[in-house]
Amino acid sequence: MEDALTHSGENKRKIADTGKISELFGQLDKAFDAHAMTLEELYINRTMVEGYNFAKKVLEELINSLDEMKGHVDRCGNTLGEALRHFQRAIDSRCNDGEINLKQQPDLKQQLVRFYDSGRVKSVTNAFAKDSAEQKTQTATARNKIIDKMGDNHTFSTVNQRIQFPTLVDILEETCYENALIAHNKIRDGKDKFIGVSIIEKLRERYDGNDQELKTFITNLVKHAGNYFPFMQQEVLRSAPGIPRDVQICVNTFTVIMPRSTEHAEFVKQLSDMFRGSRIGNTEIIYSDAKPNEITLVGITNLFPLRVGEIVGYLSEKYEQRISAANSSRATLEIHIEGDGTRHPSLFVPTSGDIQEKFLPYLLLAKVIDFIQTGKNPSNGSKELMIITRDDEGFENEPVFLGKSLTDAIHKLDIVNSGMIKGGVLKLLKTNDNSSDANKEKLREKILQQVALIKTERDNNATDPIYRQFNDAGKKAFKILKGEE
Repeated sequence: MEDALTHSGENKRKIADTGKISELFGQLDKAFDAHAMTLEELYINRTMVEGYNFAKKVLEELINSLDEMKGHVDRCGNTLGEALRHFQRAIDSRCNDGEINLKQQPDLKQQLVRFYDSGRVKSVTNAFAKDSAEQKTQTATARNKIIDKMGDNHTFSTVNQRIQFPTLVDILEETCYENALIAHNKIRDGKDKFIGVSIIEKLRERYDGNDQELKTFITNLVKHAGNYFPFMQQEVLRSAPGIPRDVQICVNTFTVIMPRSTEHAEFVKQLSDMFRGSRIGNTEIIYSDAKPNEITLVGITNLFPLRVGEIVGYLSEKYEQRISAANSSRATLEIHIEGDGTRHPSLFVPTSGDIQEKFLPYLLLAKVIDFIQTGKNPSNGSKELMIITRDDEGFENEPVFLGKSLTDAIHKLDIVNSGMIKGGVLKLLKTNDNSSDANKEKLREKILQQVALIKTERDNNATDPIYRQFNDAGKKAFKILKGEE
């Protein structure tokens, strides 16, 4: 373009310098022609420069648009790939029981017991997959459903906005199921049909005339349909204070939801009788028109405390082992995070040993602060230790007798009277007569005297188990007075 500008300048000078004589000889026309060609070349070059600059900007915009479109295409491709993997997993999870047929016993340990001929189902499915005409129909239908969902703007961006993974899966599943059902209904051979086929008809086809084999199958089926939360029978039958005797726990109900079949009413009745006779207890039979291809067995056990579960007993044992082992403080912190768990009530009914260990300190305190009194037991006429409490209106309740001495009372502690003793002691300790340091010191002296009296009753044997229990309980009673427990 620089050459064209130079020639243009030279041409202008030639035109300006051309005289009349040179003009007569045609020099001016030649100069004009040369200048015209120079200008043509100049404007062509200028046009090329403008075109190049414009193309550069267009390419920049095009590259940005292509990058943006690539992002939309990649996202769309990822959605399609995810949908493909979803359907592949679904395909792999179905009809994968191996080569089974109606003559074989199904796997009763599975939550869903399948009763079908896998070879025939696979054969029919493969025939559908290889039918090009049927596949073209399904593909076109699914494509049209996706296009309808996009609206009028058929771009990858619209696909990503309106047809995300859940929507795509729903469209494809719904469309393919409808088309598969239409194709399935075209099958003429009834043995090749497997969608919506009555389970009653298949069972009758398999076990008709073989009542004993059918009974065995039903019995085993019901046996495997039990609860998966085993109970400890000793806990189910346990009777103790705090456990109402007349309240029934572990109530079991069993329900069979069976499709209704007017064509095979006798066989349905036979099945119902076998289900009822396959277990002890009441079995409810419900006839349904919803799913002809399913028989649902529902076993429910409710109204049970956690303590009756075998796994709860196992976990409790492992818990005690861990917090009793070395470095128990760290184990307690790791398990409870906050506190040591003693503020939580136990899931299990406490044993007599547990009650004695926990409430014996309160028994000692109850004796020294006169919460436990001495009175005549009308049942035997002897003087015994007794607890007298009052109701909400201030009237005395029936006395609770604990035996002639503290060593007798230790064997009569239960969850009910222990709670009464603890509550009464804690209430009295808050009164002015027992809350001062001087009075607490007097109570400690009385506790020491009671422990010494127990030792005397046990022949001054320092290793006597009963004495050792009261000795340890006295130490804990001291801590209670200090507010440490």
